[in-house]
Amino acid sequence: MEDQRQVFHQFENKYKSLQGKYHRQYLTTATIRAVWFILALVGCIYWANARMSSYIWLTLVIAIPIFLVLVKQHRKIQFRKKIAENLSIINAQEIALLEGNLSSVTDNGESYKKKTHPFSYDLDLFGKGSLFAFINRSHTLSGKDTLAEWLQTYATSEEVVDRQEAVTELSELVEWRQQLQAKSMLADTDRDKLEKLSNWFDQPSQFLGKPLYKTLIIVLPIILISAIVLWALSIVPSAVPFGFFLLNLGVLGKHSNYITNAVEETTKQLSTIQSYRLLLSQVEDQPFQAKKLHSMRQLLLDEPPASQQVLQLEKILNSLEARLNILFSFTVNAVLLFDINYMIKLEKWKEVHRHKLQNWLHIIGEFEALSSLAAYKYAHPDFCMPDVTPTYFRFEAKELGHPLIGSSNRVCNDFSMDMSGQLMLVTGSNMAGKSTFQRTLGVNAVLAMAGAPVCAKEMKISPCRLFTSMRIEDSLEENISSFYAELKRIQQLFELLKEDEQVFFLLDELLRGTNSQDRHKGVKAIIKQLGQTKASGLISTHDLELASLADDAPEKITNFSFGSRIENGKLIFDYKLKKGVCSSFSASALMEQMGIHLE
Repeated sequence: MEDQRQVFHQFENKYKSLQGKYHRQYLTTATIRAVWFILALVGCIYWANARMSSYIWLTLVIAIPIFLVLVKQHRKIQFRKKIAENLSIINAQEIALLEGNLSSVTDNGESYKKKTHPFSYDLDLFGKGSLFAFINRSHTLSGKDTLAEWLQTYATSEEVVDRQEAVTELSELVEWRQQLQAKSMLADTDRDKLEKLSNWFDQPSQFLGKPLYKTLIIVLPIILISAIVLWALSIVPSAVPFGFFLLNLGVLGKHSNYITNAVEETTKQLSTIQSYRLLLSQVEDQPFQAKKLHSMRQLLLDEPPASQQVLQLEKILNSLEARLNILFSFTVNAVLLFDINYMIKLEKWKEVHRHKLQNWLHIIGEFEALSSLAAYKYAHPDFCMPDVTPTYFRFEAKELGHPLIGSSNRVCNDFSMDMSGQLMLVTGSNMAGKSTFQRTLGVNAVLAMAGAPVCAKEMKISPCRLFTSMRIEDSLEENISSFYAELKRIQQLFELLKEDEQVFFLLDELLRGTNSQDRHKGVKAIIKQLGQTKASGLISTHDLELASLADDAPEKITNFSFGSRIENGKLIFDYKLKKGVCSSFSASALMEQMGIHLE
């Protein structure tokens, strides 16, 4: 891990240096642009006072193109400066994540958190200090949505293997991944704005397919310009060009609301569209060996490639953005019917590409998700890629630990469950590690089924539907107690088993909200009912009497435990999974340490 930290430090220093270089260039170009503008203005004023109009035009002909070149160069330097700044931030964040510091994480996936989900809430997949916060390097909404979906669903073994191959290849392309991430940081992540853009693309066109407007945008400007020329030559009165000018304004005004709405909903996302175009271009330019990466890249290489098609959209929107200038609207726009001309181009682009656009965004989302998993793999070279087998059920691991616990505090265990319908009953004292171990199994199963590396020396697993019941809370809004909430959760498990018995469940301290006698009967009934299915999993409990169920069904139920010991008056936990029933409990010792004297 020290090597990775050193790499990130080197990259951070490199991009900070580049950022400083581009900042100096940015200031220099801005100064030159301002000086050139002032010189051109002074020149025009001088020639105007000298009554030498030909020199004014000559000054403008020379000055304007050079000024536009300076503006374009200034924007290029500004873009390079922003990318260097983003890359510097990225590497600083990588260093912080290696140290377990999440303060720089801007999106921890809180919006994806759902208490009703089969396992994500119990396993802390989203929210503060979550798995998503540690893994995610996506910045576009499509990238974050894709990664969140992969963490909450299970893929086929074939899909997992394809993702693993892609993640392994991308993990070595450190600078390529970081460039992708830096460009994605330019995109807007406001879901409402992006939904409005998407909704506009689904709206019917008003100009496309109507020959009248194609004729008007050619005929009316020619008539108006001709009228202006004839008026300048004193052939027709001023009322003639003025009348045709009003006609053009009337044509524009008729569709003003539609055009204004379209421009607002599209041009607001210019930076996001530019970001996607840059991301598409970067993917198109990189050859890949992994099957999944290669196939997705090929989908972008149409004639012309996807990035070039998005560039066409970018140019149209840049042109439409000019209408926001009032002077432009009452000159060029009114004379040439600029709005309608470019709206026809925009509608034509929409008609041809809107369905492709969704596919392109989805592909970028998958690349970002895969790059996130690849960055996680690169940052944790001691983690392994699990062996995924299609045969249900198998979960074997050596030195399995919780990936969100630092290596200095992490305690690893071996684990094996290799046939369907198995149930592991885990007994143990408070704070001995039962819940953490279940979360360790769950989180690593999530990582494995997403195609990510797992926190283990070795691991074999088959895809399965995961279900947990660990963190049960009462609800004032729904007016239900924690006991009833837990019963609803167990009901959710049995409903799931009706759909698919290939379930891996993790149940922690069942029915804790009722008396011990009812609890014992209830948990016993749940275990027997689960034993009649092909589902496999773990149930943790303090109830030692339940351990006797293994005597009645040894082929189905196995007892394991976490224990504790007292050394020199102190309670010691080793957090090691042991076969058999727990023989030591910590409650009495803990109460004594807290000053509660037991009889």
